[in-house]
Amino acid sequence: MRYQISGKQIDVGEALQTHVKAELGEVVEKYAQRPTECVVVFSRVAHEFVCEAVIHLSTGLTAQAKGHAAEIYAAFESCREKLDKQLRRYKRRIRNHHSNRSGPVEFGGASSYILAATEDADEVRLNWRIFGNSNLRRLDKRIVTERFSMASEITLPARYPMPVKTLFRTDSFQLPGSHMPKRPATGGRIIRNGSGRLIEDVTVRGFQVTDPEPYGLAQINHYMVKDSDSFLMKSARGSSAPPDREIALDYWKKRNVNREEDLTLVSLSDAIRDEMEALNRASGGLLGRLRNRSLRMWREQIFSIKTRPEMRGLWEQLV
Repeated sequence: MRYQISGKQIDVGEALQTHVKAELGEVVEKYAQRPTECVVVFSRVAHEFVCEAVIHLSTGLTAQAKGHAAEIYAAFESCREKLDKQLRRYKRRIRNHHSNRSGPVEFGGASSYILAATEDADEVRLNWRIFGNSNLRRLDKRIVTERFSMASEITLPARYPMPVKTLFRTDSFQLPGSHMPKRPATGGRIIRNGSGRLIEDVTVRGFQVTDPEPYGLAQINHYMVKDSDSFLMKSARGSSAPPDREIALDYWKKRNVNREEDLTLVSLSDAIRDEMEALNRASGGLLGRLRNRSLRMWREQIFSIKTRPEMRGLWEQLV
């Protein structure tokens, strides 16, 4: 695990840094297999020392805590205890989530599963589920499904429309579309939504479908904002559809939704990483080198973007 230990206008000696690494390393080892980064900042407010810590885990969780005490080691201990409690609760939720599953998660075959459950349908319109930033500020090397686990509600308000993406039978349409297929080959199509309900039973408005329980069969995880750095890059790049849409603070506030935790894809993380490693070995390490190179280029570009005052100002508001 990578550590960043610093002090705000106070000295953080080597002994304290060694103590922090040893204690936090023990906490993380108990509850998480793949920690990635730990940031610890010490400061002083009036007569008290303050310790603030953030731990990023490969499962997508960000654990953070703050401790206060008259002594600097005691402030760290207070912070460590809070982190320990958070990680213990998180591990319990993961364990309960896995134990409640009736069978193993299949890595493939999702489209076959959905179509088999709606075998009479020509198209199945699956609602998005919007995922927020999960309180992450910077890009790291973990896969997206590990990093972001906080999302919109699983049960939506009765009149809340959500965009869709569509699975469809290719012989029923002449053209694909960004949200729904185009030019039906025949009339009388049967259309169902992500819960298997006939489209006539829900409200349709353009490429949006309103259904209070839209995720009965499947959902489309939509990571629209990601972390603050990634959103800043998206803002600087601009929108492609429509090209004149502004991607700024209002966009972030509307789409940075962190209301419920969704751990559905966490159990696939190891399988995804194993598959990535297998593909990398098959390429003679080329894919890994390209990925590392792209990350370096990305970080150079985001550093340059942050030198622009308007972009730095936007980044500081992304909370």
